[in-house]
Amino acid sequence: MNKSKDILPENLYNLLRWVVYKDTGPTHENENTVEERHVIMLGQDIVHCATHGRVKTPKHVSLAMSVRHLTESKQVISILNRMGHCSSYEEVEAVDTSLAMEVVAKYYILGVVTPSNITPGVFIQAAADNNDINEETLDGKHTTHATTIVLYQQGQFGPLPQRQTYADHATKRRTLDSPAACQAILEYNTYGKKPPVTQFLNTVKQDWYVCGNPLDDGASKMDLAWALVRMLPTKLFEVQLFPMETDRQTVPGWTGFNAMVSSAAPSITEVGYCPMINGSPTEASTVYTVMKQIQKMMSSLGQHDCVITFDLAIYMKAKEIQWRNSNEFGRTVIRMGGFHIALNYLAVLGKMFEDSGLSDLLIESGTYGINTAENLLKGKSYNRGVRGHKLVMEALMRLQWEEQCRWLSQRHEDTGVDEETVTAHIHSCKDAVKETTGDLHNCCQTVCDDMTDVQKLMSVFRTFGRTASQVFSFWSTYIEMVQLLLEFIRAERDDEMK
Repeated sequence: MNKSKDILPENLYNLLRWVVYKDTGPTHENENTVEERHVIMLGQDIVHCATHGRVKTPKHVSLAMSVRHLTESKQVISILNRMGHCSSYEEVEAVDTSLAMEVVAKYYILGVVTPSNITPGVFIQAAADNNDINEETLDGKHTTHATTIVLYQQGQFGPLPQRQTYADHATKRRTLDSPAACQAILEYNTYGKKPPVTQFLNTVKQDWYVCGNPLDDGASKMDLAWALVRMLPTKLFEVQLFPMETDRQTVPGWTGFNAMVSSAAPSITEVGYCPMINGSPTEASTVYTVMKQIQKMMSSLGQHDCVITFDLAIYMKAKEIQWRNSNEFGRTVIRMGGFHIALNYLAVLGKMFEDSGLSDLLIESGTYGINTAENLLKGKSYNRGVRGHKLVMEALMRLQWEEQCRWLSQRHEDTGVDEETVTAHIHSCKDAVKETTGDLHNCCQTVCDDMTDVQKLMSVFRTFGRTASQVFSFWSTYIEMVQLLLEFIRAERDDEMK
């Protein structure tokens, strides 16, 4: 939007702002709104019409290319061009040819093609996945199975370095002389004996899983605060499982609550698309080619380390290649994306608790059907799986809290918690959620600060419960595993993976 706005004369822009939404002030209060977008689009139409198409505006070029990629119809582009909305079909072909020439020239000069919007200086990561077109052929064979690579980095602030042009664009051309292949697939096979395992031998150290990061402690306090605000106790340690209030629950579920209280602003990510590799990622040669190409891209951008994200199927092949060629890929980190990590974790949860009656609970409560409940426990449905485990976890946390209250009443000991203050803070947080006018973030933070002593008390109760009952220990483990999954999801969304 800003780049399109720069080509408009200031007087024309101010006139259109006054015509569209009667704004004549010096400050542009309506920027990035629907009206602002209409003003910029109308201004580009006027510039294109007044110059008889000599000035190629971003709207006219991008609209023509988008329509061509979506419809592949020359007639539709010609109709829009006659009405003055986009460039002609011949101009689109010339732009596509120039882009292809730039890619070929860049490959011949640098030996690799890197996206022009990815710049050195900010850490760059890569991701690769399959791109199956699956055309409708007569026999169903020989369909397109390609591999796509993208580079991404956090958006930079300030002036960017000027882009360098590698090809000669002095003359307009609509065809290439020769379709030079920039991405030749390197031969590689994984036959033979697998490499020996040299890491993570014998017993895994349990202290690796003990996190001392304050972010982890804050996440567990946030989950406990959410559960207590949902239960809304009249007294902190006298919770009724079924509240007597007649109004509906006003505190949203885990996802909605965290979306309301989160103050993390999503960072802008710059994504650059690389040329596709004409090969299926199910082949080891294609995966090896991807890893080598990304190494070359990082070297040309001045970065020595490579972080590559794959899905589970490609990750397994890439990891085996890295094990076989540890010296060649010593500075390469192979990882799975957050979605696939969570999906596999859901499968682990379902495997551990498949015979516990968890599926019967989801079916008999009317939450899911039979087939859906079975599939989500196998880790085949992310959204339904996360939702189902969140519902079960909340129900078990309510039962556990009620049992903890009974346990405390039998001990007749001082809890060490200022119950009236904590209860008042919980009610204030719920009122802030219900009215949406208070400072919800500060109210929630106050409740989280109160959870330190409550957590210590719950830790003592859980230790007692695990010793007294195997059933308690079993379902307490389930609660902790679901909480770990939710903490991972929150860390991914709040950009707290450190």
